[in-house]
Amino acid sequence: MKKKLQTLKSNTVLFVRLLLRFDVQLAVLFFLKSFLFKKNQSLHTMQYNRLKSVLVKKYSLVLQKYQNQNKVHRVVQNKKCVWMIWWQGIDESTPPRIVQNIKHIKQMMPDYEVSVVSRDNYMEFVKIPDYIMELIQMQKLSMTHISDYLRVLLLEQYGGIYIDCNFYPMKGLDFVSQYSFYTIRHGLFSDWHVCKGLWTTGFLAAEKGQILFSFVKEMYDNFFLDYDFVPSYFFIDALIAIAYENIPAVKAKVDRVPLNNSRYNFINESGNEPFDRLIWDTITEDTFLLNANYKYDFVENKGKQETFYGHLYHHY
Repeated sequence: MKKKLQTLKSNTVLFVRLLLRFDVQLAVLFFLKSFLFKKNQSLHTMQYNRLKSVLVKKYSLVLQKYQNQNKVHRVVQNKKCVWMIWWQGIDESTPPRIVQNIKHIKQMMPDYEVSVVSRDNYMEFVKIPDYIMELIQMQKLSMTHISDYLRVLLLEQYGGIYIDCNFYPMKGLDFVSQYSFYTIRHGLFSDWHVCKGLWTTGFLAAEKGQILFSFVKEMYDNFFLDYDFVPSYFFIDALIAIAYENIPAVKAKVDRVPLNNSRYNFINESGNEPFDRLIWDTITEDTFLLNANYKYDFVENKGKQETFYGHLYHHY
């Protein structure tokens, strides 16, 4: 009940901000989607199409700056680094699964420098404009949106691989060096979601100074000059979508990524089911990154039989 009340309060505040300070049409769509028809996929599409339209018009000069850039494909040749973000910092209160995931990634990728970025050390890695620092310090931005912004800065400045702390890889990730941009391209929700199944912001790899992240960073910086709030939960996806739909060089990079990890969410869906080898082999034909959300309760065994979750964490 407490969480529902918090969500209701935050949605109400955002609705008022959108209505009075951003765009009336977007505010109406947000209200319909958030309060009346929460599972309506068409409203999601309409909401994000409107958001993209407003942003493209308002920040047209930023977009024009990148539209004519035509950088050639390069492989990810930066220093071998993995970025993870756990804003609270790793301590005794950190969920054990998060700690285990980070440890696993470090063991699986010994040649990589794995950095866990938090509120205590983020300034060691990136320089953030003073006006955005003020928003962070005044808690005007949620942990989710701070994390979204930071992953963009890190990849733009250093390149490398960003992995959400809920992800558990089943193999090494050196192969992404074949691409100047790589992500989970699961192909799901292609008919309605803002990402169209083309990318997943929980797993991103890029070369240093890659055009996509240079553009998204500049859009963030310009937006926060004008506003002290984020207009939607999937704001980072909306910015990437604008780049994909309007910058040919970005579209080429995203389209080069093959379909992969179509069952990345399998553990969240079926992790407590008894392990079945045939199902597992089918899942892992194209999936090597599995999300095991730390908020979900999983068991490693049901009676004497191992679960899919237990198999993942025992054998990989």
